[in-house]
Amino acid sequence: DIYLMFIEQGLRLLKRDGRLGFITSGKFLKTEYGKKLQQHIRREATVEEIVDLSAQQVFGDVTTYPVILMLRKGTRGRNLRYTSVPDMPVPENGRRFEATTDDRSGPKRNPDRSMAAAYRQC
Repeated sequence: DIYLMFIEQGLRLLKRDGRLGFITSGKFLKTEYGKKLQQHIRREATVEEIVDLSAQQVFGDVTTYPVILMLRKGTRGRNLRYTSVPDMPVPENGRRFEATTDDRSGPKRNPDRSMAAAYRQC
């Protein structure tokens, strides 16, 4: 699984206390071949959050066992937030998720923290 190299390289490229987020397969968390990456993460980073979507068929008919993995470079004693999202029945319209926005409920931009400024801190 090539995604293991992306996680490892992402950690190498981060500055100390930089944050890294991936939507990736979570198979490395449960398999023998993922143990080396688990050990590398333990040595180099703090796992801040895992959102386990493996019960979902997020990408249609492809079984990927997705997780959202949030890391911070450097080790520190911080509690891990773990969320497991259970399987949800597919509604009659066949759509599990439907996003809608309007002027009142859309995302708000914080003028003090643009995405570029956030990336420069990493």
